[in-house]
Amino acid sequence: MATLYTLPAELLVRICELADRRDLWALVRTCTWLRRVGLGLYMARLGVSRAHAESGTLTLPAAHQALLIVLVGHIRPLQKLVAFRYLRWPAPTAVEFESLALAAVLAAVPSIPDVMVYNRHSNANAARTTREAVELLARMPAVTENLLLIVHGPWGALGALPAPENTTRGVILPALLWGVPLLAVVLAKNILIVLLWVWDALVGPPWPFEARLAHAYGPVEFTYWMRVQTLPARLTLVTLVDKEKPVLTIRPALKGLSASQLFAVMYALDIALHRHMQTVVVAPNAKVNYGDLDWLVRRHAGREAITLGPGSIRAASLPRAPTQNPAHRAGAAILNSPAAYVPYFLVPYAREIALAAPNGRFNAAEHDAALNAIAALPGAQPIHLSLALRPGKTVAGLPWTRLTTADAEAGAAYPRPTRVAALTLRAVGGPFRAVHLLDDTNAFTRWLTLFPGLRLLVFAPGAVELPAQKRAALEQKIRAACGDATAIMWKA
Repeated sequence: MATLYTLPAELLVRICELADRRDLWALVRTCTWLRRVGLGLYMARLGVSRAHAESGTLTLPAAHQALLIVLVGHIRPLQKLVAFRYLRWPAPTAVEFESLALAAVLAAVPSIPDVMVYNRHSNANAARTTREAVELLARMPAVTENLLLIVHGPWGALGALPAPENTTRGVILPALLWGVPLLAVVLAKNILIVLLWVWDALVGPPWPFEARLAHAYGPVEFTYWMRVQTLPARLTLVTLVDKEKPVLTIRPALKGLSASQLFAVMYALDIALHRHMQTVVVAPNAKVNYGDLDWLVRRHAGREAITLGPGSIRAASLPRAPTQNPAHRAGAAILNSPAAYVPYFLVPYAREIALAAPNGRFNAAEHDAALNAIAALPGAQPIHLSLALRPGKTVAGLPWTRLTTADAEAGAAYPRPTRVAALTLRAVGGPFRAVHLLDDTNAFTRWLTLFPGLRLLVFAPGAVELPAQKRAALEQKIRAACGDATAIMWKA
């Protein structure tokens, strides 16, 4: 007698095609043979093709379809999950249920290396977004068991490390060593409160993950998407991205990572998914490797500005010489950097360059190398150059003091950046005075002749301390050296 199991596969496929989705789901759960026949058809009803399942990437339109994570995992282990990308602000009750369903499924299935969850709430519901994100993170073993690193879009807090363990002791014990004596004095009348607090810290229950997360990072907020990536060396990277503030700041706390962990973070970080990251900031003393930063900058094609602080790049990682062809460098139209890093990040389309010296100290070799790199840039787009210098009590340590009249006339060994059309001078540690700008040799005006395309000279607020008569005399000398077309601005 013929049964359902003895029917040819072609008839079973036809039966599955005629069944509705609920009946088809009951059928594929019957046995391995029927699941093999009907699973592809059931996933197609939910918008997932066999090719998508084979690729290891799943786009989940809504959390009530979270069962797709389990089904696709039977075909091939999932490598990437994208949730709620095309879902916009559903009813709050539905959102709450869907978030719990997704969190429950992610806790039950094998760890997915790359999970991206889009925000489904308006900006007015930031608290609901935070609650759902923390609930989701708390259910993912890759987050609770690994070292956690969070990239927060609005402040770019890449580098904040979490507490060492998921217990109260991990945070409280260090505070006890320093704080208990002081608390005992301040709270002498309330010593019982102190004893109860110490007892709870030493033998109390473990600190919940949600509380530890809030203590280490603050609120988990994002207005665009959250991405959770499981990296080598037991490291989990969580990226929170906002629509309004596409800025990434790399902070010195990354020095707490091992070399392999830092390498994995820099190569996994991608803020440019479905949008552009406009600004990359590397804070002072971050000590990142040049190769890692170069790769990060290249992957974000929408970058507009790069800001590098003193000591932001590990000196040993810099190449012996920058790339000869500027078009092959990773840079941006706006570059704010110490002079030592400028040749490595200059690109032909640069329009604003700020040379910042560590503590305002002038380094002749680095300054000349930076100006040489600017002079070698192809193209004719005007460049606004800004210099931050420390005047000091004498003229020593300023770039124009090294230029003699013969050198200025010959132009030998000195770069001439023809694209520099505007020059801004900023003073660090005190304003420029007459001894710096109106000396007998007129070194300052000779130095300005190195910029033949100069049309605007700007003294930043607080950069110059000169009376009106001396300012007029300085303007006259500048125009005599650079031409009457050069405008001079004194910003208060």
